[in-house]
Amino acid sequence: MTITEKKEPPYRSIAIAAQELSVPKHVIRFWEGKFSVIKPMKRTGGRRYYRMRDMELLKAIKYMLHEQGYSIKGLQKLIKDNDADSVIALAKEFHDNATQLPSQLIKQTSDIIYENSDGEDKPMSEINTTVSPEANIDITALITYIDDVLEMDKNFHAS
Repeated sequence: MTITEKKEPPYRSIAIAAQELSVPKHVIRFWEGKFSVIKPMKRTGGRRYYRMRDMELLKAIKYMLHEQGYSIKGLQKLIKDNDADSVIALAKEFHDNATQLPSQLIKQTSDIIYENSDGEDKPMSEINTTVSPEANIDITALITYIDDVLEMDKNFHAS
């Protein structure tokens, strides 16, 4: 580390935590009330300071609620049945799979179009659309995935 580089602080105030998570401060306070595993340090005057593990847990909670569509009760049960570290790992796994799936399906779809067009650029109406049953499943999965993402986005913006 050079002299000009700042070391990341080990604690976050609620304002910084809220900014990093892109949620209002009251949402973090609400989650603290709903999820007893969130235990920030509290200093005099009740000021909250979040450790790195608290931040990971808050990110996991946000992801599971906002992106995976868990309800508060469903996520509470998941945390109760497992431990907080398992929920963090599960959220990371979901996130990694979600970011990889679209690119994999798009690549598979583009490979199908390339194979069916004999390597030439043709209008869609001229492309031979006969594909293997496995390819149909992948295309269906892509369409389902896109529909799910659009529905989650619509629900997220509605709330």
